[in-house]
Amino acid sequence: QSTDIVNANQWNFVAFKWQLNGDTLNCTLYLNDKVYTGSTTSFMDFSSAKTAVGSLADGTNSIKGLLDQFIYYPKTLTDSDISSIYQEGRRSEER
Repeated sequence: QSTDIVNANQWNFVAFKWQLNGDTLNCTLYLNDKVYTGSTTSFMDFSSAKTAVGSLADGTNSIKGLLDQFIYYPKTLTDSDISSIYQEGRRSEER
């Protein structure tokens, strides 16, 4: 649980990764320079489900704002990979 605030109208970095290890789903959320982890054994298989970014799959409940530079990787990135992407984004935002 976090009390961190994501401020509107400024650059924020968000990354999410999940990895199945046996019957456990391990999840990591990266929010700017913070890392949050969790795991669960109670989850559904969504491998054949439709997914959406910025709203539900049917287009409802869309985000209010901009989603910029969305990237999907078909492999699990390392913590170092994600840190590098975050640092590069910070550098480009400061220019």
